[in-house]
Amino acid sequence: MKSWEKVLGNDSAKKALKESFEKQSFLHNYLFIGEDEEGKIAMAREMAKAILCEGEEKPCGRCKSCQLFHGGEIFGENHPDYEEIFPTKTTSKESIKKEAVMDLMESTRMKSYRGKGKVYVIHGMETMTVEGQNALLKTLEEPLGGIHFILLTKSEGSILPTVLSRSNVVEFNGMTQEETLELLMKRGYSESMARKILVMGSGSLKRAESIASGGELSELRREVFSAIHKVVKEKGYTPLGTWKFFEEKEGQWTEIFFFLESWARDVAVYFVTQEKEKIANTDFMDIMVEDAQILGERSLQMMNILHQGKEYLHYNGNKQLVIENMLLEIGG
Repeated sequence: MKSWEKVLGNDSAKKALKESFEKQSFLHNYLFIGEDEEGKIAMAREMAKAILCEGEEKPCGRCKSCQLFHGGEIFGENHPDYEEIFPTKTTSKESIKKEAVMDLMESTRMKSYRGKGKVYVIHGMETMTVEGQNALLKTLEEPLGGIHFILLTKSEGSILPTVLSRSNVVEFNGMTQEETLELLMKRGYSESMARKILVMGSGSLKRAESIASGGELSELRREVFSAIHKVVKEKGYTPLGTWKFFEEKEGQWTEIFFFLESWARDVAVYFVTQEKEKIANTDFMDIMVEDAQILGERSLQMMNILHQGKEYLHYNGNKQLVIENMLLEIGG
């Protein structure tokens, strides 16, 4: 159980799951909900190791089963009783289709190689089609002995009520800002730099470090700020071009909205205070200042417009219409 402490934050989730093991009341199906992808995945993998562990203290890290988890380049790829399922992009959108679920169901009927059962971790449950969820539901309703599912999702909005009702739901809220700040400082950042990149990453450690290191999210952040600056600055602007940007990066909308909200916060803060020192995205200070000057008092409305746009996306099937209307409202 000591290895569970490697999972950062999420103390209430760790406590609940550890108690399940200590009481030997571990259920066959868990649904991890939350935006903290790192925490959910790390905990799911530690749980899988514990379930299939052949030692006394679980996971022991020394038995053959535990060693198999770390025997390949990818976690668990060499363990015959462990599998991770990911959404695939067969059309314009990633999803887990019924065919993939049926293949998984066939695998559950095969005998455990090491005799300790089998564990399946399903990423992106929110992308699983209704047909796929209904196929999975049959197994959740009549679980086979020794078969365990750990389902990972950002939110429960797309999960069928019948699947929810047959799952043990565990919420993952991630680390607190102070915990994240402390970790960044342990990794060599000064306190002032750690605070800046934490704000730029909207509280996410993974996002903050990717930005600080110039990784993929750093480039996406630059593209988002450039796109929204164009929306604000250009007279007679039409949103079609920026919609194309959203359409091409549909799988990254969560990150895009995080950066848009970071932009909205800086624009509003500068408009109110006129103090450049209070802008979090210091490397894009000129854009923040210029956008605040162009928008004027409308700077204070940007966050509400973004929140409203996100809410409409949940209920309106025409995503292009929602995004274009949101951009038009931002451009004024």
